[in-house]
Amino acid sequence: MTVDEFLASPDLAHGPRIPIKKVLLKELANLSSLTLGLDADDGLGALLRRDDLGATSVGDGAALP
Repeated sequence: MTVDEFLASPDLAHGPRIPIKKVLLKELANLSSLTLGLDADDGLGALLRRDDLGATSVGDGAALP
């Protein structure tokens, strides 16, 4: 299965690399607010709280949410 099989084009974002994690999380929160109708500040708060819990990487490029 490839990414494009379960994500529609409007769900994908690409552009310049964002070297600061908090800026990336803010951008993700803003995109989700537009796509899902969520409050961007609430989304950012949730992403930051999850990030504070630690890494989810299990190796070889895989991660568990």
